[in-house]
Amino acid sequence: MGQQQVLLLVLTIVIVSIAVYIGINFFGDMMRQRHVDLLVNHAVHIASEATTWRSKSTPFLGGGGSYSDLGTDGMEQLLMSEDRLPGTFRITLASGDDLEVTGVSDDFPEIGVRVVVEETDIVDTIIAYDGSISLPPVTP
Repeated sequence: MGQQQVLLLVLTIVIVSIAVYIGINFFGDMMRQRHVDLLVNHAVHIASEATTWRSKSTPFLGGGGSYSDLGTDGMEQLLMSEDRLPGTFRITLASGDDLEVTGVSDDFPEIGVRVVVEETDIVDTIIAYDGSISLPPVTP
């Protein structure tokens, strides 16, 4: 094999290796973004269900104009599970007119989202990639 052919072979191996490395990084970034999108989507869904629950009268198993009763077992009252792909979700704040829904990814624990509701409006959606959003420990 000539010197040019060896050089072309080495150059081809280097280019293919770089392309594979970039592809793996791109796929990892896309998976992380997919988890964020799913976490935000489900947290907004929980917030939407909670606003509907708040608007119902208490005889109809609603909140009677307050989120306060969702503070202890809110996900159960909304007939939703805390564990749902791709993460774990909890109602982390429930007072009269304020509600916070927090979700953390199961596969990427450093990714967390928080949806903030005031009265019936979602006023903020916070996304953290650094582990600053976490779920409080479950109290028995």
